[in-house]
Amino acid sequence: MKKTPRHGADRLETIENRLGAAAVSDATVAHRTGVVRSYIAALNAANLDAVAAVFSDDAVLLDPLGADPVAGLPAIRAFFANGPFLHPIDAALDGEVRVAGNAAAFAFTAHSDGKTMRIIDVFEFDENGKVSRMVAYWSGANVSTGGR
Repeated sequence: MKKTPRHGADRLETIENRLGAAAVSDATVAHRTGVVRSYIAALNAANLDAVAAVFSDDAVLLDPLGADPVAGLPAIRAFFANGPFLHPIDAALDGEVRVAGNAAAFAFTAHSDGKTMRIIDVFEFDENGKVSRMVAYWSGANVSTGGR
């Protein structure tokens, strides 16, 4: 039996049903978007305390996905202090933050130490509005030289 593609009102109804199942309030979207913006600002300021403030005490980082997990706030602080914050960072969002379910996804570009990195991060949030899991999507293919 051949399936016919959905068009028009049928397609819109399907999208609306899917959105309803993953709906989040405007306040939740605003909070999660604010957390992402605070994180980017903290990277730019090399403010370890502000970076740590977005994460829960038992948060886990996979940066990048496939790397060994960085688990717990002390390890997260050490990760940033001994890695990203060794050189000044100039980071900026590439487009809007996407929020669905308990997560926020965002693309950003970071310039540091003569390199440019194009990264997508996904933050998963706990019931207290803190980031409980961060997964960074990037590889060598997303790093180029000649950045700021």
